[in-house]
Amino acid sequence: MSASEAPRFLCDAMLGKLCKWLRIAGFDSAYLSHSVPVQLVDRARREGRIILTRNTKLLARENLPAHLFISDDRWEAQLVEVAGAFGLDLVAEAFARCLACNVNLEPIESRAEVEAVVPEYVYRRVVSFHGCPACGKVFWSGTHLGRMEQRLRAVAERVAKIAEKGGGPGSEE
Repeated sequence: MSASEAPRFLCDAMLGKLCKWLRIAGFDSAYLSHSVPVQLVDRARREGRIILTRNTKLLARENLPAHLFISDDRWEAQLVEVAGAFGLDLVAEAFARCLACNVNLEPIESRAEVEAVVPEYVYRRVVSFHGCPACGKVFWSGTHLGRMEQRLRAVAERVAKIAEKGGGPGSEE
C-alpha cells in the first residue's frame, strides 16, 4: 500500500523514532511526546488515526479505536511490524514529508529561493530542493538520503521475507 492510500498513524510517547521513520517512508504519522491515554484516544478518534503503542495499560481500555501494539523496542523491528500489519510500501513515496511537521513537501521552483538558507557548498552542488509549506524547512538530496533509502529497503526486504513465510507482525526472529 502506498502512502497516499495508507492509514494515518498516531504514535505514543514510546515510539518517536518509529514515527520519524514512518515519515521518512512518506506516511502521515503524528506523535504525542507527553501523551496520556485519554489524549491519545481522543486525538486518534478526532483525526481518524490508528494508534501505534507500546503501552500495555492502554490496551486494557474499553472502546479503544483502531490500534497496533508494537512488541519490539528497536525502531527497525517496529517498522517491520507496522509495514507487515498494514501492507505498507516503504519506498514508493519516501522523503515526501517534512520530518518535523509531517506535512507533504513541495518542490521549490527557483534555487534562488534557498540560496540564503542552505550552506554555500550545497547551493553550488544541488540542483533541486523541496520545502515544507508549514515550517519552512528546506530539504535536498545529500549522502544521508542514500543511507536512509538503504535502511528502508532493508526493512522492506525483511517484511517481504516474513510475508513469504506466511508470518505476521512479530513473527520474525
